[in-house]
Amino acid sequence: MGNKASTTTTTTTTAAVHRCLLSAVDGNSALVPFQNDLLYGVTAVHEYNLNFPVTPAAVTSQRRASRSPQLSTLGGADGAVVVDMKHFQQFSMDEATHVATIGPGLSLGDNDTLLYNAGGRAMSHGLCPEIRAGAAASFGIVTEFKVRTQTAPRGAIRYSYSFKLGSAAQRARLLADWQDFILSEDLNRKFTSDCICLQDNVILKGVFFGSKEEYHALGLEHRFPGSDSSKLLVLDDWLGTVTHVVDDLAVRLGGSMSSYFYAKSLGFTRDTSCHYQQ
Repeated sequence: MGNKASTTTTTTTTAAVHRCLLSAVDGNSALVPFQNDLLYGVTAVHEYNLNFPVTPAAVTSQRRASRSPQLSTLGGADGAVVVDMKHFQQFSMDEATHVATIGPGLSLGDNDTLLYNAGGRAMSHGLCPEIRAGAAASFGIVTEFKVRTQTAPRGAIRYSYSFKLGSAAQRARLLADWQDFILSEDLNRKFTSDCICLQDNVILKGVFFGSKEEYHALGLEHRFPGSDSSKLLVLDDWLGTVTHVVDDLAVRLGGSMSSYFYAKSLGFTRDTSCHYQQ
């Protein structure tokens, strides 16, 4: 009797939630798919890291702000109601303050274009252009962001140096030298750099947001001699720079494809960086 009563209560509650969510979107079932719908996991849930499977009870896609308390629950656990803000793609620019108002449903790639077309403006963000602006807003439901913008850089230098190194000791030496370089207190703040360690070679690459003359003043060729190949690309407009920075296929698809992966972030300072000892 106890189990039967519990099942009846759960079914009644689920039906009530179903009716409430449909009512909140004016009865448009396309805006609120439920767990038992066909292809629910593929078309509605869009899991990112498949190592952490989550099956929400429903995913509601609002087209306007709602004060319904039933829609104020974020996902992250089985049975939760996920609020997908993908339709909130509004954009405007205050020409006096250069503060942009952007919707959480805008992708970072689209946001770059809109900002640049609104007076040549730009803002800093991550690399994946398919990630939406509200992807990291885990503190509540955000219907818009107001962001400070900067004048977009006029151009940049994209560089890459590849080193064919056969031993682990050689790769460790280069990694330690690179860390020592990027921790320099007088390093130009226009400079970005990645060090990619592979099985038998190391790649140093990045972007310098300045002129070619300023870039050569860094002296990378002298600081890291012996590269087997090098590439230097001069970019003369901001949107072209953004496109080239994220031209890696894995970066472009990383925000839109479900996959199994392991990732870990570590922070280093001068005291905790690698120290090479012969």
